[in-house]
Amino acid sequence: LHGFTTKKRTTPQGKRAAFIISAANSAPTPPVRRLTACLKRHLSTDALLYPEEVKELGGTTNLNAADLRRRGFSRFIHVEIRRDFRDRLVADKKLRKRFGECLADAVKF
Repeated sequence: LHGFTTKKRTTPQGKRAAFIISAANSAPTPPVRRLTACLKRHLSTDALLYPEEVKELGGTTNLNAADLRRRGFSRFIHVEIRRDFRDRLVADKKLRKRFGECLADAVKF
């Protein structure tokens, strides 16, 4: 989980994103797709899938993700959250609970 500011985003998609979800590589995995769909449905339609809906903050240089891929782990999820949405998650217990449920559902076998 990471945070970002819209001030540093360079694309219209990056500027409007509430969440940027990726597998920290060039292709979304099933868990990444499930998480993005759940977030869109329950938290924000501005949950965007990297690289299909947004081309920045995909976590492609994330060393932990690269190490896990080398070890055969294919369920890594990189989540970037816009500042105002992070503040909402801190303040709203129901929103936090739904976010956690989306994360848990995404990585189920």
